[in-house]
Amino acid sequence: MELKTVRLDDIPAALGADFLKLDVQGAELDVLLGAPITLSHTLVVHTEVEFVPLYRHQPLFAEVDQELRRRGFYFHRFQRMSGRPMKPLLRNNDPVLSMGQALWADAVYVQDPLRRHERTPEALLKLAAIMHEVYECFDYTAKVFEAYDRLTGAQVRNSYLARLIAQPDPAAVPA
Repeated sequence: MELKTVRLDDIPAALGADFLKLDVQGAELDVLLGAPITLSHTLVVHTEVEFVPLYRHQPLFAEVDQELRRRGFYFHRFQRMSGRPMKPLLRNNDPVLSMGQALWADAVYVQDPLRRHERTPEALLKLAAIMHEVYECFDYTAKVFEAYDRLTGAQVRNSYLARLIAQPDPAAVPA
C-alpha cells in the first residue's frame, strides 16, 4: 500500500516548533530527514526508537541518534523502555511485560548544551519550561537558567533552586 506523505518542513504549523514528539511506527528517521528547517528551531525532540527491526526497512536507534546528533542535538535520556517476552515464556501471564531484551524506547534529545549561548533568552525560558514541566529534569533546568542569567544578568537560577529546595518531595508525603 502506498501513502502520500509530506515533509515536516512543508507543514507551516510545524515550523518554529519548540518541542517535537515523534511516534510514526519506524519512520522517525524519514521525518527527521524531511525536517532540517523545523529542527533548526526545535529545542527538544522526543522520539520513539527501536533497537531491533519491528518494521520493514526500518532504521534503528543508532541511525536516528546519528541524525539528531548531526543536527545539533544530544541524547538526554530514555523516557521509557519496552520489550516483549520471547515465547514460550510469559511474566504474570502477560505478553506485554518484558523479560529481557529491550525492543524500543522513547528517547529524549535536547539541543547541544555547548550551543546554548547561541539561544535567545526566550528560547532558554522555553527550554527550561519543557525540561521542568514535561521531564522533571530539575538539574538540567537549573543549568538552562544559569545560561539565561549569564545572557540577561538576571538571578533566575538561584530563585529556582531555592523554590525546589523549599518544596516537599511529593513522593515522601503520605496519601
